[in-house]
Amino acid sequence: MRLDRLADCDRDRALAVVEASRSPAGYAQVLAVMALNENRGELIDDYRDTFTEFAYWFTVFGTPTDGSPWGWQLMGHHADLHCVFGGGQMVLAPVFLGAEPTTGTGRFEGIHALGDETEVALMFRRTLDPGREDEFLRGSSLRTEDLPP
Repeated sequence: MRLDRLADCDRDRALAVVEASRSPAGYAQVLAVMALNENRGELIDDYRDTFTEFAYWFTVFGTPTDGSPWGWQLMGHHADLHCVFGGGQMVLAPVFLGAEPTTGTGRFEGIHALGDETEVALMFRRTLDPGREDEFLRGSSLRTEDLPP
């Protein structure tokens, strides 16, 4: 089910499954990444079918109520989570979360994602020789018109 095609109440039910499977901080991070996906769409004014808050697919595998292993997946741009339940255990892997930008602007002001991860990456970036930036820096902007060929 694509979340942006569901009625609000049905989307809320799908997201409640994600929420029940994550810590409060982990769930907040997922919601932030999804919101920042739409923020990116507005910033670059492109890919408006992909860069929206709810352009994510939610899939359930198996039947949660019959005692057999089952799972769910939330998949889209900048978020891909897989959760499996079986034998009294829950496995949340693999997981990918990304955000560009990591801090919201405009109506997304106040939304932040991946702050600790960004700080670690920036610390690493600062260790690299500035004279060799052309070897690792591919652009200075995420705007479509500013990207290299």
